[in-house]
Amino acid sequence: MISLFKNDYNVMDLIFPLIILKANDSPIYVFCNKLEFGLVSPSGLSYYEDGTLYDSAGSVFELKGILSIHNASFLQCLKHFQRMKKVVPQLTYVRKIELPDFKNIIKQHISSYPEYWELKDELEELIPSIDDQNSIEEVISFLE
Repeated sequence: MISLFKNDYNVMDLIFPLIILKANDSPIYVFCNKLEFGLVSPSGLSYYEDGTLYDSAGSVFELKGILSIHNASFLQCLKHFQRMKKVVPQLTYVRKIELPDFKNIIKQHISSYPEYWELKDELEELIPSIDDQNSIEEVISFLE
């Protein structure tokens, strides 16, 4: 895909696994591979309208909408027990981030939603476990 804008990127440029953080939304969305990224139910198309994406290489992208939509494969629909769409989101490169900054962003996000994260894990153990990871890829994989 040829981009008309200098900072726009293709999904092929992403290094998996990756995460998406959304303002005012407690979960951390983890995508382990290109097959699942962009897969969405027809009612969930707005998911790719905004958010911040962090890939394993430390690249930070903003989600800026959808470039294209097509029907997902029969097997993908079967796996999710419903009709699914595959979208190609528009990504705008923001910057490169280092591991300490990435860990701080994740810890701050988790700390902003203590009730949600206490239901999923022990909050006191989660933050130190993030600190124990040695790469952005390890942090993302740990959060899966």
